[in-house]
Formats: sequence, structure tokens, C-alpha cells
Amino acid sequence: MYKYDFGFSFAGEDREYAKALAQLVKRESVRVFYDEDFEADLWGQDVYQGFQQVYGKDCRFFVPFISANYIAKNLELPLFLPEQSCRP
Repeated sequence: MYKYDFGFSFAGEDREYAKALAQLVKRESVRVFYDEDFEADLWGQDVYQGFQQVYGKDCRFFVPFISANYIAKNLELPLFLPEQSCRP
């Protein structure tokens, strides 16, 4: 059983789009991981490990908001690649 149906990942510059979608789907009783809703839970955690747990194990579906900002920051990419595939 998953804690969340969807986990949203986005660049900070694209927060308004992610927030709007999170609010919309939550009205339909969909369980969404949207970072602002869990700031207290994430406080003091290793961000890499925390997001790896959330996006890799706690969410049924990972939903990246792909944009130029997201790609420029190279967000989340290493979270789902096997360790060996990250090496040259």
C-alpha cells in the first residue's frame, strides 16, 4: 500500500502549476505528496534520502513537472537510476 497516489516534483519556479494541480486532485480525495504540505515532516532530513523514499517507495506514481527550469536544475534524475548507471 502506498502512502500517496501521486508525488509531484517540480522546480521552484514552477510551483504555482504544481500547487494548482495538487489542490485540484486533493478535492477528489486523491493522496498527493506536495512538498509544502509536509514541510514539518521534511525539516532536518537529508533532502536526497527523504525525496528518494517519497518518490521511490511512498508514491504509486511519480509526476515530474518537466520544464526548462526542471531540466536546468537536473532535479530528481539520480534518485531513480541504479547506482552503477550513474558512474562513467
